[in-house]
Amino acid sequence: MAMKEFVKAIRENKPDEAKELIEKITATMGELEEISELEPRGAEELKLRGYDTIEKLAGASLDKLEKIPILRKGRAFDVLKASQKIVKRKLRTLSGVGADRAKELLDFGYTSIEDLAKASESDLTGVPKIGIKSTKKIVKSAQEKQKTIEDIPGVGQERAEKIRSRGFDSLESLAKAPVSGLEEIPGIGSKSAKKIRKSAEEMVEKTIEDLPNIGPDRAKEIRSHGYGSIADLAGASLEELVKVPCLEKGKAKEVLDSGKELQGSIQGYRRAMEGTVSALDSERDLTLIRKIADGEFTEEKLEEIQKEMKTKATQDFRPSDERGFSEAWVDILEVILKEET
Repeated sequence: MAMKEFVKAIRENKPDEAKELIEKITATMGELEEISELEPRGAEELKLRGYDTIEKLAGASLDKLEKIPILRKGRAFDVLKASQKIVKRKLRTLSGVGADRAKELLDFGYTSIEDLAKASESDLTGVPKIGIKSTKKIVKSAQEKQKTIEDIPGVGQERAEKIRSRGFDSLESLAKAPVSGLEEIPGIGSKSAKKIRKSAEEMVEKTIEDLPNIGPDRAKEIRSHGYGSIADLAGASLEELVKVPCLEKGKAKEVLDSGKELQGSIQGYRRAMEGTVSALDSERDLTLIRKIADGEFTEEKLEEIQKEMKTKATQDFRPSDERGFSEAWVDILEVILKEET
């Protein structure tokens, strides 16, 4: 709405009104809550400690930020949220499970389709806002979607029982099993062991290694603390995860870097808007906004310019202020194009 008012002020040659709107628009962009690495509670704590604007945060020292307790839990928080997101996405593939219900199931301790497939209808009636009719649908859907070791190509019931007898009782554990361990199972040679593990990995889809900033070494350490799968992590608490040494490190640097990035983006956004106000000078006839105002571009040409700006706004190799500049033009052109139609 504010951008629409800004374009209107430009069209009506009201530079003072346009400048006031620049302040209004960019002010809402500079909220700490816009930093993706910060949970709402983290933004509030930063404000209480004096970092109540993006500018102050971007100018802070890393040493001082690292002393703020909530920023020491960063990596654990990121891992927890990423795990929960993956689990909720899987749960939403079930009939009768949308975004809200997936969250309710997760909060109640159901972290996988396998959990729900094993649940009884009476178990699920304890989950808030889920009635008898819905529980039947969810359990039935989970049972139909549940994948077991028997579903792996080349593994029948007899071979599956042998695999389980060696401690690999789920697809998750099988996907992490050493090939050498599978080769020791009677009737499974080296070639079959590799095929079985690869199939299990593909059926599990996501593993701990796929989480943000978690590679093989950290994944190994996480598993050594009893979290063998993403489902295990999703069911853990933040307080439990920060006890894993590799997850202790906070996200002070990430928050600082994001603050600087956002500040640069806002500066670029502001620069684009201020440029359109400057273009109201009648002597500057060749500016983009003047040509648009004079109707020199067709709707197709404006769409082409907007597409080009969108590309520039999303290219990570460009400095944040350049991306912010392009993003502002995308928004300005969006308003202009809607007025054209």
